[in-house]
Amino acid sequence: MRFDTHLEVEFRPSGDKAGFIAGVINNFSRKGFGIISNVFQFKEKIVEFSIKHPQREVLIPVIGRVMWEKQVNDICYAGIKIIDIKENARSSILVYVYSNWAGRPVFKIKDKQRTYLKEE
Repeated sequence: MRFDTHLEVEFRPSGDKAGFIAGVINNFSRKGFGIISNVFQFKEKIVEFSIKHPQREVLIPVIGRVMWEKQVNDICYAGIKIIDIKENARSSILVYVYSNWAGRPVFKIKDKQRTYLKEE
């Protein structure tokens, strides 16, 4: 199941040392995500992503495969299949996007108690 969301992301072709390109993740699931950007036309289908964590000042590194691309006017859309992400990072993002989708406060389980995280 894909959850609508808004996460800041930067990306570049895998192995490329050029600068990152800015974009927005507009949906996220366990196996992939959708991305929107002004630029997204890579010959290489393996892409490095740095997702800005929605609740902390950290970047989450992700390797993904471009499954499809579409351009509408000046906006590029792409579907990404996740190849590599740390499992705790994936879980953290999923808890956040699910909680927002469900209209519930974001929380983490700690010592069998709910510890509510500050939402910005």
